[in-house]
Amino acid sequence: MPIRMQACLFSFLAVLAIQPGLSAQELAPEPGVVSGQPADEAAPPAASSEPAAPADEAAPPEMVEPSAEAIDRARAFADQASALYDSGQFAEAIVQFNAALAIYEHPVIYFNLAKAYEKLAEYSPAAEAYRQYLALTLKTTGEPAPDQADTERTIELLKEKAYLALPEVSIDSEPRGADVFIDGSEALNGQTPMKTHLPEGKHSVTLKMDGYEPVSREFEVRSREPVRFSFGLVKVRNEGAILVKVNIRQARIHVDGRVVGATPLLEPLVVTPGRHQILIEREDYTSVSTVVDVKADETVEVEAELHLSRKSFSWRGGVGVSAIILGAGIVGASFWGRYYINDDYKGQGMYNVVSPNAQSAPDFKMYKSLVYAGYGVGAGLAALGIGMLIWEVARKPAEVRDQDLIGSRKPSIRFMPAFGPDSVGFGAVAAF
Repeated sequence: MPIRMQACLFSFLAVLAIQPGLSAQELAPEPGVVSGQPADEAAPPAASSEPAAPADEAAPPEMVEPSAEAIDRARAFADQASALYDSGQFAEAIVQFNAALAIYEHPVIYFNLAKAYEKLAEYSPAAEAYRQYLALTLKTTGEPAPDQADTERTIELLKEKAYLALPEVSIDSEPRGADVFIDGSEALNGQTPMKTHLPEGKHSVTLKMDGYEPVSREFEVRSREPVRFSFGLVKVRNEGAILVKVNIRQARIHVDGRVVGATPLLEPLVVTPGRHQILIEREDYTSVSTVVDVKADETVEVEAELHLSRKSFSWRGGVGVSAIILGAGIVGASFWGRYYINDDYKGQGMYNVVSPNAQSAPDFKMYKSLVYAGYGVGAGLAALGIGMLIWEVARKPAEVRDQDLIGSRKPSIRFMPAFGPDSVGFGAVAAF
């Protein structure tokens, strides 16, 4: 019979003096209280899991002797539990052992209960039953159990087995060597990579490493489901920023040779501490280049004004050039007309013709008037053109185009092609 003192159990119960003879098997779990409560009979106080004082330091407390009726009922449950244990029905045996302990707590019953728990690999309650066995033996006899040392080793082994039976949790990080804190603990639980075992339920893990942002995660452990984590740690970003302010829109901003955006910028540019080359440019405008020194947690402002790189040619210049060209053309046509008249009328000059009657001819007079008018109109247009050019040159050139100014409220219209499923045309985009 694998459980102890079966035949003489209740004789020892009656006198409250037992001497267990069978040593505990080396097994082991985490503590889990399995303690019987007295039924309708008065029973001794439940055994404490705290270490008992040695016999030479404290005398055994006075025990209440069980009644004969209680002994009989406890014997019945214990006999039934033993039979179930022998037949391999360990779960049912546990129920009967606990029923016996509810009537009367005895070290032997706790020992046999622990053995039944061991058979079911329920390590934690088995360890607790062994602890109750040791404590109650000392309490009832005044002396440690004969197998005290062996049983204590068994309890430690059971605790280890109970721990290893829990679901495995693997925690890793990149880079490795991060401190691991589980369930809000202030004490260090380990460093990555690490493996641990946690009971079922919700848990949390926090990783900390110098120079990196801390990271936390909540997770749930389920029965027989290993949990694996791998965290990519992010370096602490002691960054600076550059705030760029430019007078015109759509100017490209380069930082260290790379285009990072166009004006207007609504947010500062985040950069690493150090020196940075800033270039601001736009077609038809002058460019601005500068070097800034950015410190951590500091924002450096860069203000720039871009101007048109060449004078825009206004309508004044266009009118002036056109007038000069047209006036020169008319004057040239007038000279050509003069020779046409001389040849047609066989004269030696426009006003010294051979035939006296030719001067009075209607056609001659008309052509003569046209030549004079041509000289006048051509000279007038040329003079107008010269005046317009002088005005164009003398006027102050525009620094920027109004529609390019940031904050300008002048409307602008752009025409562009428009393509539809069945048609092609032009559309207009207005900006206000």
